[in-house]
Amino acid sequence: MSERRIPGSARVTRRAVAEIVRAAVLESYGVTGLADADLASRIRRWLGLGSSGVRVGLRDGISVELFLTVAYGVPVAEVVRQVESAVRYALRRALGRELDSLVVHVGGLDYRPASPPAPPSPAAGPRADAGPLLDATVAGVDAGAAAPPGPEAPPDAGGPPRDDRQPDAGRPPAAGEGAA
Repeated sequence: MSERRIPGSARVTRRAVAEIVRAAVLESYGVTGLADADLASRIRRWLGLGSSGVRVGLRDGISVELFLTVAYGVPVAEVVRQVESAVRYALRRALGRELDSLVVHVGGLDYRPASPPAPPSPAAGPRADAGPLLDATVAGVDAGAAAPPGPEAPPDAGGPPRDDRQPDAGRPPAAGEGAA
């Protein structure tokens, strides 16, 4: 199908362009958020009169000024290149127009400490779902022996002390153990 120009015009508001730019910026790698340019823009944002981080000019083409916060430890120049590419692509795709001017200000680095360290893994021992062979091996009895560890086995035979008064829940009794 051929592209045929239809006479007429379409108007795009400054707010629409700002939303397109904001979405493209916040999806970019390394960007943690948008920053306020100054105290006046912070007050306008608090009052709900404007949004932070993006200034759009539509006089002589489309000009955009961005104020970002970047993740600590990420190369800032690479983040800015990524943001520029994402904004240009988003405007070209949504409006069919090229961006004339883009200025990016990095307002700060956002340091977020790493998550707390994971708890240490439990010591190796018999698993609840392990069969009698694993239990017999851990308890220090030869795996080929038919007799399970009983009261004659020393309590420190390589595994946790066993309480033979109550059978292990969920584990079938080993050979020689009576079902209670």
